[in-house]
Amino acid sequence: MFVNSESDIDVEICEAVVAPGRDSEKIKFKRTEGYPTAACVIHRGPYNTIGLAYSTVMKWIEENGYEIAGHPRESYIDGCWNKEDPADWTTEIQVPVNAKL
Repeated sequence: MFVNSESDIDVEICEAVVAPGRDSEKIKFKRTEGYPTAACVIHRGPYNTIGLAYSTVMKWIEENGYEIAGHPRESYIDGCWNKEDPADWTTEIQVPVNAKL
């Protein structure tokens, strides 16, 4: 989760686990709920080119009568941990949306 204000950026990095463990000073376990409705796009390639995918999904949201309803999140499907070539990295961007009234 990215929260951007004028003075700082708040970032949460999440990883799926089979069962929650014990919280520590640096690691907290919590359940994240799914979005009821989300606009999603798959980005294939290095992370420094992900901006185009964000532009694409934001344009789709605007052109199709939706509005953003929360913070976007990125689900890293393939990355440096399992694919050597950055061109093979896969990220799903999920943006929660509501239909405009």
